Amino acid sequence: KYEWERLKSSRLPLMPRIQTISLLSFFATLAVVNSADYGRWQYGAISWRLITTDTLRPTVEIVVDSAWRLSDPSIFVFGTKEKVAAPGQMFKVGAMNHQETVLDFADGTSTNQFDVSVLSVDSDEDFVLGRSVFQHTYIPGSKTQYNATLSLCCRAAGNQNDNLGVRLITTVDLSVVSSSLQSRGSPVIQAAPLAMLRPGPSPQSFAVPAVSAAGAAGFARLRWRLAPAALYAPGV
Repeated sequence: KYEWERLKSSRLPLMPRIQTISLLSFFATLAVVNSADYGRWQYGAISWRLITTDTLRPTVEIVVDSAWRLSDPSIFVFGTKEKVAAPGQMFKVGAMNHQETVLDFADGTSTNQFDVSVLSVDSDEDFVLGRSVFQHTYIPGSKTQYNATLSLCCRAAGNQNDNLGVRLITTVDLSVVSSSLQSRGSPVIQAAPLAMLRPGPSPQSFAVPAVSAAGAAGFARLRWRLAPAALYAPGV
């Protein structure tokens, strides 16, 4: 059985690479982390929720929960040269390997500003967990759905696709603005911990913790599927 366990340097953890069929994309990869190697991104998840009901200028909040390799040289407290060490600190995620960090709102606008507020730090396991929050106002036109996409570099060494780019997608559905639906946002998945793979011939399974935007009433409607091949980079 897969079990949720924290990453240990002597273990070979496996994360599922999955995508909801509704409003949330979640990418994760097989990882064995060596703090002396390259790459900084471990895993993460993206979600959105409606925060205004103005049909002419609906505003959404996009949240990215993420985990990073603490020892990467780019992870330091903003405004200082000090390494991240405690919750409440903030670091910025900039370009790496000639790839910019971009959150594309899919309406012709984007931002390169990606600030991560630190939630927890584990120096022994070389992890820092953080959250990034973006507010964006859409001007509705002929579209009601926008695939907001976060792109950045690079995945930590030891991943199946190490040192390659990261892409997270969430579909912002503005048709809910004028509806009476409780579900005015995407499902929310916490950045899942790495899962241990126990070798064996039998099928394995593990839980993926998620919350419906409609609350408990929406749990039964949550569905998962593997991300389609079109979302994978060539050769990955």
